This record gives sequence, structure tokens and C-alpha cells, in this order.
Amino acid sequence: IVLDDKNVVKIQDATNQKILWEKVEPVVVDYFYIENAYEDINTLTLATRNNGNPSGSYTSTVEYSKDKKNWTTLTLEGDNKITMNLGEKVYFRNDNGFFNCSDCYTFFYCSNNFNVGGKITTLLNYNDDNVPYSPYCFYNLFYGYDNNTYLKNSNNLVLPTSISEYCYYNMFKGCTGLISAPELPATTLKNFCYDGMFSSCKSLTTPPELPATTLGQYCYKEMFYGSGLTTAPELPATSLVNACYDSMFRYCKSLISSPILPAKTLATNCYRQMFYNCSSLNKVTTYADNITIQNWNNYIDGWLRNVSSTGTFYNYGSGTYKRDGDGIPEGWTIVNS
Repeated sequence: IVLDDKNVVKIQDATNQKILWEKVEPVVVDYFYIENAYEDINTLTLATRNNGNPSGSYTSTVEYSKDKKNWTTLTLEGDNKITMNLGEKVYFRNDNGFFNCSDCYTFFYCSNNFNVGGKITTLLNYNDDNVPYSPYCFYNLFYGYDNNTYLKNSNNLVLPTSISEYCYYNMFKGCTGLISAPELPATTLKNFCYDGMFSSCKSLTTPPELPATTLGQYCYKEMFYGSGLTTAPELPATSLVNACYDSMFRYCKSLISSPILPAKTLATNCYRQMFYNCSSLNKVTTYADNITIQNWNNYIDGWLRNVSSTGTFYNYGSGTYKRDGDGIPEGWTIVNS
């Protein structure tokens, strides 16, 4: 008899150690959920759209439950409405590996405040934590047909390290009440994977960490466009690719300082309009070597247009710049290495 904290977990034959019985713990699945954060009854809508129009359906086999025991299958056509009581959670699962695509997509919204959490992969296949991502798999997940003003917290949403092209495209776009973001653990990115992910999230002041060191083309394009960021995430990648940071912080009017930009060799359009119209921005630090007064439009077109009229530019590389919004703003002080 094998004990674990005074509980029997295994019975073996004393002669040959053959296992005669073994306790098997039930598998606990951290299902994706929507949580009512309103002080009264809330209505959750799971809506399906085809090419952005309020019609069309497809064959995703999504189920929902309020107790994780009794599951109801949803027909993903038009709108499915579910009533939530105070503090109640609604759990969702799927098992066919498919949720959204570029033509048809399903998204969530509520009639009042709500939070999201759990493993997002259970919307693809709750039996497989390593289910592969398809392109656009969580496209418009909380954006959908109209802006979503009531989503408040997503910090308990669990995203995997795997990723695909366009997988989080516009995922939280227009969620103007969002105040917390999920962790983004992927270290190798794909083309357009975070494109517009937190665009127009005006209440989001603190960004998630971005640990990726292998980038995809346009991977961070417009990721925080028009958001409320007051600080920028670190950007550790030193090897850049085409348009990787294009318009990443555009119209972030509360952003004061750029992240340190450690790459020495720039890629085509990598910093294009990166800080365009960041009207409070007054500090930039870069290590670029291959930027010149002659080739600026290949890499940094419009990157510092309409920023603060005074600031400090830390030029720790050997690059040379125009003195305007396509280089270094005229009223800024330059500190060279």
C-alpha cells in the first residue's frame, strides 16, 4: 500500500510490485469563461458574423455551461443570448480545433460589465492544450460588429506560447473600458499576429510584457493604436523584419517615453509611424546604425510626427537623422553615445 499524506493512492503486489489499483485524479480543465462583473443581471451574447455582416454561419461545435457539468451546444448562427446572474460565470468549450477565420467569426459581448478568463485554447479543443492555431483563429473575438465598451479585465485569460498569422487580429479592438491585458508568452511571432490587438483600448494604461525575440512581418502593427498607454513595453528583439513595429503606438497620446530600441540594423518600414501623434512623447532611445539622412524613408517614415515639441533623443548608434518628424524633431536635444 502506497500512502500520500495518509491517503491510499496505490496498491501493489508485495511480491512482484505489480500495480493492483491506483487512484486517478480527475482532469481539471481551465475552461474559457465570461464572468458577470455587473451588480445585477447581465446578458451575454455570442454572435456570429460573415464578412462583417449580421448573417452567415459555420460549423464550429461550441458548448457552454454554468457548472462545468451540464453542457449545451450552441448553433453559431446569428446571436446566442445567455443570462448571467450576479457574479456568475459561463464556461465555453469546443473540440474540433476551429473557432474563427477571415470570413466568418464569432465574438462575445455583454449588456454590462464583464471579465474574461481561463484557457483560450479550450475554444479550439478542450482536450488538447497544444492544439495548433489556425490563421485568424481569435480574430475580432471581443470587437465584432460594434465597439465593446463593457469588457473590463482580461488578465486571467491564459494564452499559449504557440501563435499563428493574424491569430489575435483586432481581438480587443474598441474595448474602451478594458483596464488589464492577458500575458503574451509567445517568443516567436508570426506575420500580423498582434495586428490591432489593443487598438482604441483607451482605458488600458499598462501594457503586457512582450518577450518575443523572433518577429514576424507586421507582427505589432497598430497593436496599441489609440490606446491609453502611459508606459511602453520593453522590445527586446535585436533582429527586425519588414514593418514589424509599423504604427505600433500611433495616437497613444499619454505615452511619454519610447521603449529602448536596441536593434542596430533596421528593416524596411520597421519603425514607420511608430509614434505618430504621440503628443506627450518626449524621450526616444535608439541604437540604430544604418539610418541616414538619405535613406530615412525606408525605415522611419513619420515615426516622430506630432510628438512633444521638446524632448531628448538618445542616439546610441551611429545613425544620422533629419531634423523633423521623419527623423529627430527640431526642438529636441540630441545625446550621442
